[in-house]
Amino acid sequence: MPILFTLSDRKVFIGYISTLKFGDYNDIEIIPMYSGFRDKDTLKIELVTPYLDVLDELRDETIEDDVFCVSMPLREIIHAHLYDFSYQDDFRRREDEYQNGLNYSSTS
Repeated sequence: MPILFTLSDRKVFIGYISTLKFGDYNDIEIIPMYSGFRDKDTLKIELVTPYLDVLDELRDETIEDDVFCVSMPLREIIHAHLYDFSYQDDFRRREDEYQNGLNYSSTS
């Protein structure tokens, strides 16, 4: 399952860990699926760059996925959690209902 990383500058990456570096460098490298940012007021995720679409298009070519690796210093990661795309629409719908002041029960 991919991991969503939020960095200290509100940048967001969703992807798979490819390398952890410890010692002189305390970095994590990921193969990103998407990147974006968190809105400065609401902190909602705004996805901007669909790496996954580009990677899918290049699968038939000789380009390796690690060409697109993103390196992040561990000190810049303020939050990380597993991200399951299959529930994304459900959460967005509930967030919209909540934002619009609609009442709903947790069992519906």
